[in-house]
Amino acid sequence: MAILRRCCCWDNVRSGSMAAGIYTLIYNALSVAVAAYQIAKSMESSYGNNSNIQDDMTIGYCIGLGFLGLLIISSILLLVGVVKDKRGFLLPYMVMLPLQILMQIIVCILIIYALATASHSQYEMPDLDRQMTAPMFITAFLISMLIAILGLTILNVFCFLCVVSQYTELRDGRGRLQNVNADKLSMMGYMPLQEQHQLQPMLHKPSQQQQQQQGDYLSKPYTDYPEKDQPPTYYPQEEV
Repeated sequence: MAILRRCCCWDNVRSGSMAAGIYTLIYNALSVAVAAYQIAKSMESSYGNNSNIQDDMTIGYCIGLGFLGLLIISSILLLVGVVKDKRGFLLPYMVMLPLQILMQIIVCILIIYALATASHSQYEMPDLDRQMTAPMFITAFLISMLIAILGLTILNVFCFLCVVSQYTELRDGRGRLQNVNADKLSMMGYMPLQEQHQLQPMLHKPSQQQQQQQGDYLSKPYTDYPEKDQPPTYYPQEEV
């Protein structure tokens, strides 16, 4: 049984899974651009400077870049799987996204730990000549980052549950486009009349294969017999 029946603004998990794939694809593509910029900047700053810290940061960015690349591939496979109704294509997304959620939870824990110790530390502002304490500035920055990451984590959890629900629907023989249209048709009795008129052409539009079969049927000559050489069948009449 599916975990969710609908996802956020969409009335079915099929459309919600499509939206989840598009969201993760765009988000991780932007993250790849940011990671690539950080790698280039780190390599430029470490040029001619033998710094182990810069090398470790570059290695970390490269690992993150590879992980984001796998997330992009899994998002593309998710979109293909939803369109083609191939539930096996949803599995990479169902494996990679929980790993991203786990990493975001770890980052949130580290930020909370940093918030707990920020008020007892002193920070040197690079643009000022004197050393000053800046707990308010650091606290505001960490809180805003925590809120942003928590929002993305909650959104990723909803995306994961939606995709799992779509996988369950496809496994049980549902979740395809015709099933979604049938569900919409069954709900038309509860819709306003204007929305019913807008929805009917989409639901009753025949597919290309059905149109071709209908054209072949109409192009055949009319005959009284189902087969060419089959004689008519006579049934005996009862005597009165």
